[in-house]
This record gives sequence, C-alpha cells and structure tokens, in this order.
Amino acid sequence: MGDGWQIVEHPTFAGPDGDWKLRRRYLIAFVDQMAGVRSGLELVGLGIAVPGKMVGTYERSFKIERFDKIDPKIALSRLVSRLANYADALRSEGTLTAARGRRLLDAIRGDSPHLADLLDTLARLAAERVLGGDAAEVIATQRDMTGVLLAAMGLERDALRDWRGFGLRADFLEGQSAERPHEDDVIRHDWRHLPGWMSIQADWTEQRYFKGARRLSVFYANARPLEKLTGVDLIYYNEFHKCFICVQYKKLSRESRSGWIYRPDANLPDELKRMREIDEACDNGVESADIRLLCGATFFKLHEPLPFEQGSVDLTPGMYLSREHFEILLDERRGPRGGERIGYATVPRHLNNTMFAELLGQGWIGTRGTGTDLVRDQIQASLGSGRGLVFGFSPGDQALGNARR
Repeated sequence: MGDGWQIVEHPTFAGPDGDWKLRRRYLIAFVDQMAGVRSGLELVGLGIAVPGKMVGTYERSFKIERFDKIDPKIALSRLVSRLANYADALRSEGTLTAARGRRLLDAIRGDSPHLADLLDTLARLAAERVLGGDAAEVIATQRDMTGVLLAAMGLERDALRDWRGFGLRADFLEGQSAERPHEDDVIRHDWRHLPGWMSIQADWTEQRYFKGARRLSVFYANARPLEKLTGVDLIYYNEFHKCFICVQYKKLSRESRSGWIYRPDANLPDELKRMREIDEACDNGVESADIRLLCGATFFKLHEPLPFEQGSVDLTPGMYLSREHFEILLDERRGPRGGERIGYATVPRHLNNTMFAELLGQGWIGTRGTGTDLVRDQIQASLGSGRGLVFGFSPGDQALGNARR
C-alpha cells in the first residue's frame, strides 16, 4: 500500500474463511503488511465489512461498506505492549472473540485517543443488522425517493452516504431498542409544522435539508410494520406554487429473452383507477403564469431491483412515465399472446432520474393550484392501502425556477 492511496467505491475483497456469520457487520482493522520491510507492521485503517459467499476452497468474499484511514498510522509494536497476553489478537486473520475484540479496541483507544469517536461510531454501525429481502428493498426505495427530492432541489446527496433508513419500526428490528438510528438527523415532527396533514395516525419521522434559501422536509410514514408493507409511494408538494406530484414505484424483473421487464400485478387496476381520479381532481383549470409541460400529478417509476447498499448515494436505475404514457404503453406493447409488458427495449423515450429531478425541481411537471385537502387525502389513501409513504415538502416562499449554472 505504501504512501499511494486509491479510493474504491463499494469494494469487494476476498479473505480467509473463518467463523464469520452471514448477514452481520464486522468492525475490521486494516494492516499494511508492506510496511514490515521498513519499520514493522502498521495499522492503517478501520472500517465496516459484511461477509459474503465463499469464492474458493478457503476464501470468502467481503464487502467493505466503510473505510476510515488512520492518520498517523499505528505501529503494531505499540499495540503489542498494551495487549500483553492478548497480543495474539493482532495475528488473527479471522474473527476475534468478544473479549479479545474489546481489548484490541481499548489498546487502540489508549494509543490514539483521537480515534475514540470513530471507534464508537464503527462499533455502533457494526451492531446494526444487515437487512435483506423485502425490508432491504423498502429501505432502498426510501433512499432513492429522498435522493430524487434532493436532486430536484439542487441539494447534495452526500447526506445519504451514511443514511440507514428512517421509519424503521422497533417491532421489526429484532432485539434492538426503539431508539431510531441517527437520532441527531431524524427529528420527531412537532405536529404544528404542517396544518393538519400529520394528524393522520401513522409512525412519522422527518429529515430536514437546507441550502441557502432552499428548504426541504422529507417525511416518512408507515401505518404497518416494515415487512408488511405492499410498497412505497412518493408524494411531493411545493407550498408556494401549490405544485403536487405523486410517484408510484414498480419493480422490473429480468427475463432471459427480453431483459428488464415490468408485467402488471393484481393491484395495478385499482392503482390506476386511483391515479386517474387524482389527475381528474387536479385538472382545475387554474389560470396562471405557472406554465407546466405536463399538468398531470401521477407518475410511475419502473426501476431495477437493487439491494440496500450502505455508503451509496446513487439513484436506482429506471424510467419515469406519466400515468397516461404508462397506460398507452401497456395497451400498445402487448405480447403475441395478449400479455402486457413494458421494458427498456419497448420504451425508447422516457424520463431518467436526472431529467425527472430537473423537471420536478424547476416546476415543469406537476399540478398547479392544488389545495392541501387533496394532498392530505392522498397521504391518507397511501397509508390506508398498506403502503409506506415518502412525502417531500417545500415550505414557505420557495419559488420554482431554472437552476443557475
């Protein structure tokens, strides 16, 4: 490794097999073995890793979720003297017992007190369970929706790098306390911020983002435990322009001959009926200089399935389609046996993440003059149908307009 450092986004490495437990996070110490030819081995970094599948007879894959460089480096010879009879912990290439792990962390704290906060943070992250299945998909959807709203407002998505989800129910996170993750970032709503909207019975959390005069509140609510949700809706409302948009996510599946494809499920007819009613209710003929390219309120995002990857700020690949466009495609893209399907190969024109976020943020799509009663009704409908909800709200005099380049 030497003095040349290279940052690798979401790296995966192979390492020796051992007593690793899957679906767990581990606090990992990184040792520079090349330093041994100069002045002895050195501890150069700490991080979080998740063990994966076996990639050979004796090796297992490890995904590095986080790496923090130690500066200055710590000579292992100094830690040996502090560990005394437990110095064999430094020779292990696998897991340590709880006792040896604590003693190694204490030795690092004693040698380098400035690392105390980092060690506390990493220990807390290592204790968090690795979500999988439907739960991980809901968390990934939450983050993608939040990322789209941040991009629309011209705000950086770096805040999502250490984001671990919000709206997590304590009855789902087995064995963990009811304290919410990153409590300094997740703010309980005071119920007076929005006029009557949050009186709906659900488990609400809020995250706030600022940049100059730009303000964005992102709320998450679910009336059911995470593992029982049927999906997640995105609703955005700009208070100044009374601009309203609702996005429903639909997952694509990969087929050997057709690639990424969406095929309608049993819930789609009722969902389309509700979305048509929303668009009709928003068609209020408002006379305004607030010009829209498309005044419809409802959109679909057809997205590729992605597991929740800690440390990523990327938006989920997919395509945005207005409800009207979506229905036309379903009718026109029927298979030879009458089956309905939509995929990249059959939809040459659609909005991607960047285009959708820019049009949303600059007010070129969405309704105008939409009252808060309709927004409240849609929040109620989402939660009442067993779906989670990400609700973005731009308060006050937040005027829409093209971003300055």
